[in-house]
Amino acid sequence: MDVTGLYSTMNDKEKIFSLIAVGSLIVLFITILGSGFDGTTKVPKDRKNLHGLKAQDGTKTINESELILQNNLWCKEDSNIPFSGTVYRKTENEKKIIGKLINGEKVGYWEEIQLLIKTEGNYKDGNKDGEWNGWYHNGQHGYKGSYLNGEKEGKWIGWYKNGQQSYEGKYINGKKEFHWIYHDDRGQKRLEGKYFNDLEDGFWTYWYENGQKESEKTFKNGELISAKCWDENENELDCK
Repeated sequence: MDVTGLYSTMNDKEKIFSLIAVGSLIVLFITILGSGFDGTTKVPKDRKNLHGLKAQDGTKTINESELILQNNLWCKEDSNIPFSGTVYRKTENEKKIIGKLINGEKVGYWEEIQLLIKTEGNYKDGNKDGEWNGWYHNGQHGYKGSYLNGEKEGKWIGWYKNGQQSYEGKYINGKKEFHWIYHDDRGQKRLEGKYFNDLEDGFWTYWYENGQKESEKTFKNGELISAKCWDENENELDCK
């Protein structure tokens, strides 16, 4: 068909309508190119999360210790994608279900998470590097320490949820070294001694909850060499 000849035979009104029709087809074609073949507009993954679309299939399970809070949504520690699925707490003998998340939000019955919910720090070459911090859900500082090439390095301090200091000590290449102190959640010192290569080494002292000395023990490369023990009334007794 001679399109040019056909166009030349049209009157002005017909020419205008034909131009409008062609323009509409061009707009429709561009719109289709910008959409998926199913007719839905393509959205980058990170924007899907911002619009609250479902990020995961809802059938997965996760340990509560692997969750952190980002922008008021629960996410897996190594991801910014809101998590959907069942959350469990791992105990010595079982995995206990404590709640469910949909798109990072708690739904239904929950047993309150007591572990740290937020950690913050830097990665270098895929490994944790430099200072890292952790917080409880009430905003209380949980720990502060540093990593080097993915291993704990230098001084580390931990706190309980109520703000009392839990422990303080030093790591070298990811292993506990030198002097360490441990307290209970009331602030009472319960344990103090030295490590060598992540093993108890040298003189250690233990205390009861009431502050009375419980025992004094000497270790060598993690093996108990000698011990002296007392009851809570300061009476000496045989160490078990």
